[in-house]
Amino acid sequence: MDAETIDYLQELALPIEKTLGLEDKHIPYYLIQRNEINAFVNQKNELYMFTGLIEKAETPSEVLGVLAHELGHISGKHIFKTIHSRKDFNLPVAAGMLLGIGALAAGSADAGIAVISGTHAGIQTAALSYNRAFEQQADQIALEALHKSNMPMQGFTDFMQKLSKDQALYSRDMPQYLLTHPYSSSRTEFAKSFIQENTNTAPLQLNQDRFEFIQAKIKAYRLKKEAVVYFFPPKNKAQRYGLAIGYAFAAEKEKALNIVNDLLSTDANNPYLYELKALILEDHGHLQQALTAFEKAHHLKPENQLLRLQYAESLVQNEKYMQAIPQLLRLRQEQQRWSHVPHLLGIAYGKMGDLGNSHLYLAEESLLKGDRKNYAFHIQMAKDKVTEQTPAWHRLKLLQESADASKKSK
Repeated sequence: MDAETIDYLQELALPIEKTLGLEDKHIPYYLIQRNEINAFVNQKNELYMFTGLIEKAETPSEVLGVLAHELGHISGKHIFKTIHSRKDFNLPVAAGMLLGIGALAAGSADAGIAVISGTHAGIQTAALSYNRAFEQQADQIALEALHKSNMPMQGFTDFMQKLSKDQALYSRDMPQYLLTHPYSSSRTEFAKSFIQENTNTAPLQLNQDRFEFIQAKIKAYRLKKEAVVYFFPPKNKAQRYGLAIGYAFAAEKEKALNIVNDLLSTDANNPYLYELKALILEDHGHLQQALTAFEKAHHLKPENQLLRLQYAESLVQNEKYMQAIPQLLRLRQEQQRWSHVPHLLGIAYGKMGDLGNSHLYLAEESLLKGDRKNYAFHIQMAKDKVTEQTPAWHRLKLLQESADASKKSK
């Protein structure tokens, strides 16, 4: 997952969430780095977007339209209604879908994508494929929310029509988003009619420059060192951003840092530029300098959990365990499915000589990853090290109960 892009999607969608009364649900957004045009929500009201969709879009309003449509599914409780109304609901397929989602959330992105891709029917079920009534209703909810929040409405229709046209003219394979969200002529006419009748006279203008920064970043991470060829010579700041990432992948540290520092000279409060600077420095072994940059990124965006995680990990790498542990414990409260958090806690406590807590957190990490063998090893080691009736002992008992319940449910 990418802190900057996730933040961007959440900020873009926030007015729609507020209009639909969803802001208190704290809907998680997940980014799947894959060059497919797709987005969907699942049974847990988690919203997933593939990077290919963001690359394909030309304006932020197109991405906003897709987000509004997916939030329309959540607002309309379409997942719940589908699961409880379809007699042919395939439970093994649904389980495969949830397994894939769980793997992604736990930090095993490659494994999660493999499971999701391998259960294509699961994606279709989760995305309410071919249920035209729900698709039409989600369109209506989305358009009404865009109108009420004074946001541009044309984007979703433009994007879907573009995908349909590309499919008809150029592509042999249907874009994934059209497979899971079939776009009929009746839906097109409904959307056009609604926009004509409810045009916002002065809709809020979305920041195209920031959107192009996000696109450049996504493209650079997909192209890796080939991004140097793609973005050189850069014509604007977004392309310089992409070029810096390309240089980083090409191991040209000085060129990458020169661009990042130049961008920071005119955008000194951008936490994601400090994040990129830190990642470049860390990749080349400059751990103390990387920590300084990670700390700055976290200071500028303290509510961002991914930036907090990177800062905490850098603290561990720099052997500042007492500073890292409070950051990690807070993250553990906020994101109980992130396996990397107990992993780092296990390392930090182990380095401090607290082997009981170390094995306890490593057991928790193994359980989140579904690794029963390592869980059994670490939980036994923790039993031998933890003193009874201490907070660590009580956590051990809770972890065992959770493990037993999980085993029985299978």
